Amino acid sequence: MSGGANMEESGREDALKALDNLESVLLKGRPGADEAISDPEVHERYEKLRDQLKEAQRSLRELSAGRLSESIGSRGYTFGLLNNLQSNLLHLTWQAKQIASGDLTQRIDFLDEFSESFNKMTAALEENRRQLEERRAELEELNRSLKDEVEERRRAEERLAMANHKLKILSSVTRHDALNQLTVLQGYLELAEPMAEDAKLRRYMERMDVAADIIAELIDFGKKYEMLGTEGERWASLSGILAAMDPGPQVHDGCAGVEVLADPLLDKVFYNLYDNTLRHSGGASRVDVSNRLDGDDLLIVWQDDGQGVPESEKERIFERGVGKNTGLGLFLIKEILEISGIGIAERGTPGEGARFEMRVPAGRWRYSD
Repeated sequence: MSGGANMEESGREDALKALDNLESVLLKGRPGADEAISDPEVHERYEKLRDQLKEAQRSLRELSAGRLSESIGSRGYTFGLLNNLQSNLLHLTWQAKQIASGDLTQRIDFLDEFSESFNKMTAALEENRRQLEERRAELEELNRSLKDEVEERRRAEERLAMANHKLKILSSVTRHDALNQLTVLQGYLELAEPMAEDAKLRRYMERMDVAADIIAELIDFGKKYEMLGTEGERWASLSGILAAMDPGPQVHDGCAGVEVLADPLLDKVFYNLYDNTLRHSGGASRVDVSNRLDGDDLLIVWQDDGQGVPESEKERIFERGVGKNTGLGLFLIKEILEISGIGIAERGTPGEGARFEMRVPAGRWRYSD
């Protein structure tokens, strides 16, 4: 082989070694086997390209890891692209910080498809914030309105409480004075009746005495009705109420252990039922108070063995003013029960006695131990 051919073959081998090493650096991140390149010029250019390629890889590693402050010192087209990428990423980072601080007007136009997605995201965030601000303004206005309404209601409640207080004082004083004058009137009637010799005058005086009794009952009704709903509900033992009445042996208690959540005036319900039996039953000799379940409700039954209530009167007897005397006893019973969510109806058979059924809904009755 001639000398020129040897040199050409040697140069070819040096070029292949350089390419192999550069390929290893590009694909594996490190040069291949350290084989000497005999041609000094080829060796020098190989080392320069190798070092530039390794520097480019180092810069790419830093950028891909998000470390954007590392300088890219080499020059040339490739490193210009890397510098441009670093600059764009730094600017994008700054814009992200601006967005995090609340500036949603940030837009980018230097990253093609990413720019479109980024700009849509910031536009959507800006629109969402606008809607949130509008909603917040609406809620603030609503809150101000509610505060004004609550304050006005508080003032109205204070005025109502003051008016009720004054009415109670007026009612109490008026009731007290009226009862005093009624007592005087009844005293004079009691003194005058033996002196009345005329039969007609005595009848008039007896009627006046009855009227005075009705007035006393009306005053007592006003006192009880005024108290209705003014105190909190409480659990009451039916047997305890019946025992406190001390009505005598004719009332038979079949409600042992039954408790009802109701207005504190619940005892007046049974007092008035007993009074109604005494006044209007037509000679009842026995009253049975019992209870039974009806679904989730509890039925409490007051039944006597008197003459009962005519069918035409079963609904009307609970209306105000219906009945003998004041006509307020059963009306008050219904009012007391209704304020506690308890219904009442008369379901007896005429001629066999009155039967008052009180329906207590679930949650308002219980059996005690």
